[in-house]
Amino acid sequence: MAFLAAVTIGLLALIAPKAVVLLAGAAALLILAARRPQSPRAPRLFTALLLLNAVSLAISTTLSPNRWLSLYGGSGRGFGALAQSVAMLFAWLIAWQCAGRPDRARAVLRGVAIAAVLVAAYEVEAATWLLMSAFLSMALAAMETHRVLRGLARATAAIALVASIVIAARTLPWTHPRTQLWAGPHRLLWRDSLSMAVRRPATGYGAEVYLAEFPHFESKALAQQNPDSIYDSPHNAFLDALISQGAPGLLLLCGLCVPGFAAAWKRRTIWLAAALAAGIAGLQFTSFTMPTAVLFLTTIALTAALAEKPAAPRPSPIFSAIVPLLVVALLYFALRIAVADHALATTRRLLDFRDLPAVTAEYDAYGTWRLPGASADLWYSRAWMEIARTAADPAVRSQAVTIAGQAAQRAVANAEAPCLAWYNRAQISAFQNNSADAERSLRWAIAAHPNWYLPHWMLSQLRFREGRIEEAQTEAALAAELDAGHHPEIAPLYVIR
Repeated sequence: MAFLAAVTIGLLALIAPKAVVLLAGAAALLILAARRPQSPRAPRLFTALLLLNAVSLAISTTLSPNRWLSLYGGSGRGFGALAQSVAMLFAWLIAWQCAGRPDRARAVLRGVAIAAVLVAAYEVEAATWLLMSAFLSMALAAMETHRVLRGLARATAAIALVASIVIAARTLPWTHPRTQLWAGPHRLLWRDSLSMAVRRPATGYGAEVYLAEFPHFESKALAQQNPDSIYDSPHNAFLDALISQGAPGLLLLCGLCVPGFAAAWKRRTIWLAAALAAGIAGLQFTSFTMPTAVLFLTTIALTAALAEKPAAPRPSPIFSAIVPLLVVALLYFALRIAVADHALATTRRLLDFRDLPAVTAEYDAYGTWRLPGASADLWYSRAWMEIARTAADPAVRSQAVTIAGQAAQRAVANAEAPCLAWYNRAQISAFQNNSADAERSLRWAIAAHPNWYLPHWMLSQLRFREGRIEEAQTEAALAAELDAGHHPEIAPLYVIR
């Protein structure tokens, strides 16, 4: 069971779709857990905090502005309430499996160490994950009894540490010439995110709806610093928890760190405590992804479990009765995600080869299997518009525009990022010379993201072509102000005459 957990953690960092790996891994762990004679007895405080967090997630998801998106996650991170709950279940199973059993904890840490080498070799952008893995490898070195294995664990720690530094040097804010660590876009992003959080302090907005809701709170100053950025998270895991689940979510995330540090103090497992501290530090500038969240929770689970004594064998008929239902549910979701992901990948490949008759059938299969919430309709619409712009055959061009328009309509109805969906529809309407729908779509795009310069600029061009010069100048001036000089082609007021 420990080996299976290690394999799941490693695969999460390396392959996609990650949700399938997590769901299938948790289902396999449940099956093995049900076959053991002892009942699950993970550390009590850790268990209680996970249960409370699951309740908080359920409440925030139920009250979310977009329940399906909050439940199943977006197309980017895909870390909705379902994935978060499974990650907590996975960590709880590890805590139970390793309670008072250093040999099993060592097996899990070996898997993390092997995965860290592979992640570093393939240059996966996972600085926080690698930094935690470096300290976890040092914890493994302290637990190994053979000198060669200790040496390998320390070498792995060095590789992971160097890789995390290299990735951080490319991605963290202090490397950008126009930003500083605690200033620049991050400071403004956190400030605006806090103003968003205070609107729903008790329950939050639900997971994964930040992309749609934050533009209403984005300040003009932040929009002017990065006019092309549309943020999908506050780039801070603790602030993300506050926005997603309200104050209870933030308190529970902080509370989950307590069992880990307390157990590390009790057992003097300094390297596990260092791994947890490294995770907390890295998460000040990133939000949770599936691999990072699982590794973070696993670190807490291992640290808390090593402070426990082995539980005496005891049958658990209730647990054994529940496991089949959970396994079926997990495998059902894993199957749907896997089939939908394969259909979407096939759609992309067929588009690349311009096998257009087969594209729609494959995308229909994707639509049948995908879970509610986020969809690829926006990408699909843009892909067909690209075909329409480049097609020499008028019949193909007409068909491509029709399909693109249909996908655009679906995209605005189930928008993960409403501003992008409406802007895309406006572009298609403009291509079809449908000025009325283009203007209406731009109005909706502006309503969804008031401080985004592009809809204002496109609206100014549309009005200029219609001869509405004064209105065009007003929109052009606003677009130029929001762009703040980043794009010379965005004309100031005096250019449009």
